[in-house]
Amino acid sequence: MSGFVFGSPVHYAAPCGNIMSFMSRLSYCAGRYLTNKPAASVVSCRRGGATGALDTLNKFYPINGMPMVPSQYWNMVHGSKPEEELARWRKTRDEWLRRLEVGGTAEKETLP
Repeated sequence: MSGFVFGSPVHYAAPCGNIMSFMSRLSYCAGRYLTNKPAASVVSCRRGGATGALDTLNKFYPINGMPMVPSQYWNMVHGSKPEEELARWRKTRDEWLRRLEVGGTAEKETLP
């Protein structure tokens, strides 16, 4: 079974024009072939607007009968460079590992 992951940078609380044009044309031309194909969206922004952009991308899926693959946090990335988000994640992971080593307080928590 195949699926799709669509991603876009955020410009003024909306996905970039290229992905919007692509999604519109894809829905129009190949919508019947997308039915029952799972899909997910990923957006990257510097400051804000990720929720609006993600919502805009996610509206294409139910229109074409595509089930959405949900997530709690991974589909919105903040930072101007991928390295910034990776550094933030590593810092969180390292803090979790330290708590686990020192007193075991992270045992019941899940790794972020």
